[in-house]
Amino acid sequence: MSEDRREEARTRYVSGRESLRTLAEALDIPRKTLEKWSAAEGWREKRNKFRARVEKKASARMVNKRAKELAQLMEASGYLESALKKAAKAFDEDAEENAGHYPAGEMRARNLESLSKAVNLQADTRMRIAGILTREQEERLSLMRRKQEMDERKEKLEAEQNAGGARLILDPEAEELAK
Repeated sequence: MSEDRREEARTRYVSGRESLRTLAEALDIPRKTLEKWSAAEGWREKRNKFRARVEKKASARMVNKRAKELAQLMEASGYLESALKKAAKAFDEDAEENAGHYPAGEMRARNLESLSKAVNLQADTRMRIAGILTREQEERLSLMRRKQEMDERKEKLEAEQNAGGARLILDPEAEELAK
């Protein structure tokens, strides 16, 4: 057999997925001959090394692609977080200005205040997900959530009392946080 055919068989086996049997049929070389060449030159080991290199490169490409995507998401998250903080500040300022200007102002101010808290909470949560928050900020965020839950429970209680409904019993610890 010519050296060119042997080289072709080696290359196709090492870099491909064909078995020696399939390769023997495709190249019209006796299977026993391919088995002898393979054993003598260590084709199986070369194939395993080739596959490991290809897998490593593919893995590295995927990791790099994911890292770029994550970096883009983090950048976008930073812009979003900044915009959310600015919106929350604007809502806070508007709530202060409109609290007593007209009869519906108080309700509007409360709505804006609730919206401001929600926006701040969302921004803080995004920062926490991104790993930006410190431990102290995480604890503050947790307390804010509990206070927000208490405020909602208080509003529900007030609505029920105004409607003549049953009184809710609030958690004393959470009541203290709400103050």
